[in-house]
Amino acid sequence: MFTRKPVLLALIFAALGLGLAGAAWSSAAEALSLASRGVRTEAQIVSVDRFERRGTKSYVPTFLFRTAEGRVVRERSSETLSSDQELASGRRVAVIYDPTDTSRVRLASSVDGGMGALPWVLGGLAAACLGLAGFALVSRPGTRGGQ
Repeated sequence: MFTRKPVLLALIFAALGLGLAGAAWSSAAEALSLASRGVRTEAQIVSVDRFERRGTKSYVPTFLFRTAEGRVVRERSSETLSSDQELASGRRVAVIYDPTDTSRVRLASSVDGGMGALPWVLGGLAAACLGLAGFALVSRPGTRGGQ
């Protein structure tokens, strides 16, 4: 007997999995794009926004830097950091920015470090959700637990 519950679960897990896969791809693509065609320069940290959620602190610095064309721009980092160790206001740091969109700027140390763990974690969660979606489609109600 066909029921709608497994199909609904499959659709929910598939949508969640595809959303997580998109977020993983977006995060990885930005990091790889900056690594390959970004411009490295020195910037001054002009401010640091601090956020606290459920006891976890995160930081987003704002940089003042000069582009290769000589324009002075003030841009907020396109990444959220988990530590403020390097982020003293007034400090000079190396950054990498996208020459076509200066709002895409990150600390050079984070770009040099690769994509980071976030795309991998999101990708793993996406794979798990898509696997659960497939399982929900092939499992038959009433076949578990000796029924």
